[in-house]
Amino acid sequence: MRGLSYRLGAVLGGPLGGLAVALGGTATAFGVAGALFALSIPLLSTLRLRALPAEAGPATAPPCATSPTACATCGDTASWAR
Repeated sequence: MRGLSYRLGAVLGGPLGGLAVALGGTATAFGVAGALFALSIPLLSTLRLRALPAEAGPATAPPCATSPTACATCGDTASWAR
């Protein structure tokens, strides 16, 4: 959903801004943009943030971190990655 809103904003933002400038002038376009920005502040303040889940424990280092030849000998370099 976030990607869709970003793409729509990128595609439609320029033409809508140009239309606002053409119809009402730059002062009106900046006024509308400011009003929309001011509207976003109270809307964003209503969002509830969730706490991140606690980590299960410290991540283990890959074998390569301790010995440069460990990965060459084990042959599996991605088994420790999440």
